[in-house]
Amino acid sequence: MVASGTATVEAALLGTPMVVVYRGSEINWRIIRPLIHLDTFGMVNLIAGQRIVPELMQHEVTGERIAREVADILSDPERLGHLQLELVRVRDVLATNTGVNASQRAAREVLDIIGVE
Repeated sequence: MVASGTATVEAALLGTPMVVVYRGSEINWRIIRPLIHLDTFGMVNLIAGQRIVPELMQHEVTGERIAREVADILSDPERLGHLQLELVRVRDVLATNTGVNASQRAAREVLDIIGVE
């Protein structure tokens, strides 16, 4: 179970299966939700371009729903394997063609800016 945000990307980079959950204030949800025209919210799913991990949003976030989603993933070896494969693909999307990962690219950019070779 991972809160929606960058933590989903961190979990994906580690290959950790997850259920994304997000629950905010009711007033914010009612104001903002109609303005968002996405079928998926989790960063890992957005990067994948499809829903690869389950997402529970606002009223769907209940102990029962979370437990059911987690149990469904962990009790189905085929689904778990497919999810782990998709998470590897997400990690690959985040890497450059040269195999340098995002943190290495960021570090190189900082070093270039400050003039360190």
